[in-house]
Amino acid sequence: MPAASGDKRRWASLLRHRRILAPLTVVMAAAITAAALIATVPGHRREGEASQHTTTLSPPPAVDWSSTTLPPGPTSAVSSVAFSPDGHTLAAGTYEGLKLWDVTQPAHPKPIGNPNNSLHPLLSVAFSPNRHTLAAAVGPGPTGSDTYGSVWLWNISDPAHPTRLDTPTGADPLVTSVAFSPDGHTLAASAGGQVGGVWLWNVVNPTHPVQLKALPTSLPYSLAFSPDGRTLAVGCSDDTTRLWTAD
Repeated sequence: MPAASGDKRRWASLLRHRRILAPLTVVMAAAITAAALIATVPGHRREGEASQHTTTLSPPPAVDWSSTTLPPGPTSAVSSVAFSPDGHTLAAGTYEGLKLWDVTQPAHPKPIGNPNNSLHPLLSVAFSPNRHTLAAAVGPGPTGSDTYGSVWLWNISDPAHPTRLDTPTGADPLVTSVAFSPDGHTLAASAGGQVGGVWLWNVVNPTHPVQLKALPTSLPYSLAFSPDGRTLAVGCSDDTTRLWTAD
């Protein structure tokens, strides 16, 4: 009996230890399993161990570009080009006026219309968002002609038969750039002559543009409206860029 009594005491002590150790065993097993799972996560690094996870960016696929010369082509330098919003018409401002092409099939462009042939260089061209109006920054003509430049507008609802509209007035003659606001309601022009500055017109009715404001800016060369149309960026020859925000 004493032996049996001693066995019972040993079994009771073992059971007590098992009840204490069992929860600890579960916790340790869970921790080991979590560590093993974490070690398999890409980019995981144990302390003192270098990361084995890297990302390699594949280069973009090669794109072949082919060249097409627009026939018959301008007979003088091209200073500015612009696509109509629908992509069907290409306008080019040259030192001998405006040229238009039908580029519905870019590999086979066709000259269209006869907007104007003048002795004035067109330094910048821009389509209105509805593609019905084209604006151009017109530089001064040669000595002995009408030497003053300005901004010219055309109605090109029918690109094959463009018609000149009223000329926005008030800008300095040395106009260098034009831009439409995203809604097409405002036309901006920069000029770097003796006066210099940026001029804004309401062109909701492009046949009768109405001057809105003149913004004093030193020798502006380029313009761009923000997508919401409330900010106008102006690049200037004095190494500055100015932002004008509508109140």
